[in-house]
Amino acid sequence: MSLPVEPHETLPTSLYAKTLTVLKRLYESQFIRHASLSLLLNSLSKVLAFFASAFAAKCMGALHYGISGVAHTTALQIGMLYQLGLDTVATRRIAANKYADSTRELVESIVTLRVCVASAMMLIWNVAVWLMVDEPRRAAWCLASLILWLNASLLHFVFMGIEKMPVLNGIQALATTLSAIGIFLIFKPGAPAGLDLAFTSASTAVVVALSWLAYWREFGRAPISMALFRTPRALLPELLGESWKYFLTALVTGLFTFFQVPIVEMLSNTREAGIYRTAFSLILGLDFFLQSFYLLLLPRVVVWKEQGQEILRQQQQRAFWLFGAMSVPIGLVAWFASPVFYDVFLGREFLVGAEAFRILAIARLTGFIAQVYVQTLVAMKRDLDFLMISIIGSATSIGLSIVLIPHLGALGAAWSAATGEVLINVASVIWVKMFQRNVR
Repeated sequence: MSLPVEPHETLPTSLYAKTLTVLKRLYESQFIRHASLSLLLNSLSKVLAFFASAFAAKCMGALHYGISGVAHTTALQIGMLYQLGLDTVATRRIAANKYADSTRELVESIVTLRVCVASAMMLIWNVAVWLMVDEPRRAAWCLASLILWLNASLLHFVFMGIEKMPVLNGIQALATTLSAIGIFLIFKPGAPAGLDLAFTSASTAVVVALSWLAYWREFGRAPISMALFRTPRALLPELLGESWKYFLTALVTGLFTFFQVPIVEMLSNTREAGIYRTAFSLILGLDFFLQSFYLLLLPRVVVWKEQGQEILRQQQQRAFWLFGAMSVPIGLVAWFASPVFYDVFLGREFLVGAEAFRILAIARLTGFIAQVYVQTLVAMKRDLDFLMISIIGSATSIGLSIVLIPHLGALGAAWSAATGEVLINVASVIWVKMFQRNVR
């Protein structure tokens, strides 16, 4: 009598079991849960923001939209002088020691310093505006100074470090939605320069107020020194000793990102600056969508690095291919939808911006795919290396801007900015791989 033979596992059963295992891992992954929630919140708000930005541009026209754009991007560039590259250093430290007393002290040191410096900048800015800027442009430049001041109080680095980005994303989604509704209700054809910046200021104020409230719930106190304008100084020399490389990197990369709008005005005209601003605004919307994923990387890359080089390499490859696979459908949608979006919602005056958007979108998606390697440079504290890579990319971009913008306007700005960004992304991937090969 032969013994009974147990049936072999069938292929469908095997696939079913593997599928359940994968789904369980995805459900249990904090990264996937946070990324999915952030994606949902960002998608809901950014869709509205896309249409609101287009509606505002159409109502204002290329000239007025260009005036606002020059003022706004100049404020963002000036704001780098109080950012001081501290966000990256702070995120790295908070990720390693989330709720310690040292984290509270670190946050208070950074926020108090920034508010003090931004307040002085705002005062000087407004005096200069009233003395030097003509009346049609004055409102836009004054509102830009308010944005400059409000940005000093943002707490993005805190929520990244404690891995609570969905909280911040929810706050940003609410602020963006309220701003978009206001734009649809108030904007009319012929809207003046600066009106869009009034809504940007209000939206930023909402983000600041609610993020401070969320910080209070997490840490039990405000993120600023209670002694007004008395900055806690004990940590600052040590922090600035780490952050100066990121400060210089931000200044360098800012020359071919935010500062492209003023460059277009200088080398071409304000109308071309307005057209380029539409493309750049939509790229920022795309980037906010992509941030749902890549802003979660740095704390995790820090952990992978501590687990050893082999674990780090494995996780890098997974993230690289995952982000690459996600980029394909996103890129296809951006490529084919942009001309339709411009034609329907912005009008023929801005239609050249669709091509500029396509160029910038391809570059931004290469950056999305390469983010895990860029964040690895940060986690490895190879700050000077990334600064040198950024200088090379920025110098290439600025050189191309001088050549291309006078002849191609907004399209020239897009080609030069995209070239610099792609160069930085590719160089970061190659450098990290070479370094890791040498430390085996």
